[in-house]
Amino acid sequence: MKNLRRITSLLLMAVMVAGMLAVPGGNVQAAKKKKVQLNKKTVTLEVGKKVTLKLKNVPKKKKIRWSSNKKKIASVNKKGVVTAKKTGKTKITAKVSGKKYVCKVTVITKKTQDNATSTTTNPTPANPTPASVLVSDLKFLREYQYYVWNVGDTETVSVALSPANATNKNIEWTVSKAGVVRLTPNGLSADISVIGLGDTEIIAKTTDGSNKQVSFKVSSSHVNVNIKTSNPDYQYIFNSGTWDDYDYGGEDIYYGNAPWEKLRSTLSYEVPEGYTATFHDYSDPDWVYTKGYIDIKDSTGKTVDTDYIIYYVNDLHCEFVDDNDQVKCVKIDDDEDYNSIDLEGNDLWSEVDKSKIHFKCNKEDFEIVTDWDEDSVYASVGYVYICGKGESTACEKYSVCYDNPDSRITGITCKKEEYLDDYYCWHNYIDIYGYEAWSVLKDQLQYETADGLSVSYDEGDYKKDDYVAVLNVKKGDSVVRKYKIRYYDKNIEECE
Repeated sequence: MKNLRRITSLLLMAVMVAGMLAVPGGNVQAAKKKKVQLNKKTVTLEVGKKVTLKLKNVPKKKKIRWSSNKKKIASVNKKGVVTAKKTGKTKITAKVSGKKYVCKVTVITKKTQDNATSTTTNPTPANPTPASVLVSDLKFLREYQYYVWNVGDTETVSVALSPANATNKNIEWTVSKAGVVRLTPNGLSADISVIGLGDTEIIAKTTDGSNKQVSFKVSSSHVNVNIKTSNPDYQYIFNSGTWDDYDYGGEDIYYGNAPWEKLRSTLSYEVPEGYTATFHDYSDPDWVYTKGYIDIKDSTGKTVDTDYIIYYVNDLHCEFVDDNDQVKCVKIDDDEDYNSIDLEGNDLWSEVDKSKIHFKCNKEDFEIVTDWDEDSVYASVGYVYICGKGESTACEKYSVCYDNPDSRITGITCKKEEYLDDYYCWHNYIDIYGYEAWSVLKDQLQYETADGLSVSYDEGDYKKDDYVAVLNVKKGDSVVRKYKIRYYDKNIEECE
């Protein structure tokens, strides 16, 4: 009987333990989605310095596009590395999934070292005498741990010590691993030259027996490249007039007044001693500006860096011509992310004689190809390609938008004013911001148009189509203009 009770007890305990360990899959709550945000919202940099911005919690496979609104003050590459170029203020923007995240950057002049370099011919022994004043604090004048280092970079680093009347101010400079940097000590400062790839530590240590020490890590993962042309006629085709103005990883697009095939043969690629650079052709069907990449090898012939991608856009000066004077050009916008041409006329696009529309270019080496959507009722009506003769891919692609003022939406009001927050009309889209569900708000909206026009909705699927409805602008039974409506519920945004 006792054995039976013992067995029963053991079975009950086993069931209880199994119940405690079991975690039903249906009861596990999904981790709350983390908010996408930049690791820094404001940054202050000295001229010539760098900092890496990171966009946290971005879903996998989502591409981040970095940009600077004043690249002459500070530029940013595709990895979020910001390089300070001259004093001023700019904004660095990370764009992903249609949303933008901004970091304000202030660039200041380099600081000067106030402390004079000390050279002592008779250093104090390691064991100080009672009369010696020991160093109580040692620190670097700047925070070097945020620097981005590349082979070919040079920098002077300095330390400050206290108290000012310390008996022995000698500093011992060392590196934890040889072959990455060349270190030249000079009292309270040391000159650094990055000579190889890898990681090492720069260490500054007192020699008065106080055992004060500071250090920072140098991680070198790329080799600097200086790109030059041998043709004097091409000297003014680059940003700021020189090829020296580029970012690591080829994020800056280079502009020129010659077809790529002509320019390519004049270029040379200078790298630090011990390395060689070779250009390889490469085209990307999704990004027509991609021309190739630079393969960098070390002294053993091993490839150590292929992250330099060359993008090239022909910097052309073209003018719009309409032989019928039926259409006028409002704006030609050259942007590294989106090139556009805005046209305007009093007729519907379907009534415009496209054969009379063309562009005249100031370079004989280029030809222009137009691809019109003949009967479009959206603002987007086609594309213009500016191509270098003999090249297999388009040099530049422009999206063309046509606006007939008599068919556009000139304003939006709401019967219940508290439902509508704001709206924006542009090209193919109307972006509406409100405080109610779209199914409730849409019937409260009133659209202002020219006399004789009316509007109607075609429903859309925001998850699939990126819009909740299509707004038809009609003249009688004929649709003369369409807009895709994108709706943003402010209640949901504020909750997020």
